[in-house]
Amino acid sequence: MLNNLKTVYLSTRNFRKALPIADLILVATPRSAEDVKQRGLLRYSLELHRLAADDLEEYLRISPEASDANDVRQMSLSIRRAQALMN
Repeated sequence: MLNNLKTVYLSTRNFRKALPIADLILVATPRSAEDVKQRGLLRYSLELHRLAADDLEEYLRISPEASDANDVRQMSLSIRRAQALMN
């Protein structure tokens, strides 16, 4: 049910409503790499950059051999660099 609700919010680009649903999904399945990555992308879309980078790095820890690992690593590094420049 939570996945269906999240899908509805994502399809309407209502990221503010999708994020708490993603949090609830991760309470039930905290080691779900795909859900961690999705929450990171949601956080990034909502300009929660530090939290987004944390999630993307957790995704890489859970699933280091993922097919998109290099892309996710680059995104995380870009976020961290941008954050460092802002401080």
